Amino acid sequence: MKCNQCQQNEAIIHIKESGDFCLSCHNQIMTKHLGIAAVDPCEMVVSLKDPQGNDHTFEISLLLLPGIAIWRGWEIDGGYEFETQSRPEDNQAFAYLQLIQKIAKGLAQKTLVRYSENQPISNAIHLSDGQYGLNSVGTGRITLDEESRDLASLVIDGQVVSIEAFGQALTCYEGATLVFQIRDQSEPVLEQGMVLQPLSIDPEQIYQHFERTLSWFLDKGFLSYKRVSACGDALTDSVSELKRLVCYGDQETARKLGQRMKERLISIENDDDYFPNHLIEMINATLSLNQTLKEV
Repeated sequence: MKCNQCQQNEAIIHIKESGDFCLSCHNQIMTKHLGIAAVDPCEMVVSLKDPQGNDHTFEISLLLLPGIAIWRGWEIDGGYEFETQSRPEDNQAFAYLQLIQKIAKGLAQKTLVRYSENQPISNAIHLSDGQYGLNSVGTGRITLDEESRDLASLVIDGQVVSIEAFGQALTCYEGATLVFQIRDQSEPVLEQGMVLQPLSIDPEQIYQHFERTLSWFLDKGFLSYKRVSACGDALTDSVSELKRLVCYGDQETARKLGQRMKERLISIENDDDYFPNHLIEMINATLSLNQTLKEV
């Protein structure tokens, strides 16, 4: 099906009561709808080298949605995929560079350890270019197994690893504890010098942090227009915590917390014409994030 607007590219996005559009035309429509400047063209095919000197070529795309801009990069003829998110009104040239930096970090951090072919290792992962073991810290993207659609596979360092092979490689850590977390693809990559850290998504703790941050900027319950910008920037941390609750916690609990945060913002006396509109939009976009991405 051709795009309803340009009549040239294939339509990949359906907008209810508006039609079917290609990515470029959809973004043009969204810039007008959101009242933001058109995004300047960026280099949409980029090549980067990994630490071993191998070239990896990525196709880059931008998807504009209410409250969120999604940058994606997927490897052409390879298995790497990366994603970052920003706000539509942000500088998208900077957001683009953030994605490129994330790709570079992802290429640099290896989860698989290459073994010499001279070493016969019974629990190694055997791939087309050799045999590998597992680092004690790493990541893998979950995908459906090509042969059996009832099973998952992992894409690790850009290569598909079956669940059976992954399980066999884990035997070298017998007796250890496996700690894992299913994370959104837009989360930062796990790179050298980083480890997973337990982080609370308890809604009451998130709200207390939200209130504590607000208290820094309120004077007897009043928010001056002079402090609105700094207050908004500081509260993005609380919105990020809400996002974690949306992604990893109970959806109804997240909805109630988001509503509580919105009601608190609306109740604040202030002398700014736009507060708290932007923060309300951010919270709404966060609460609808999972559903929005599913529809796309």
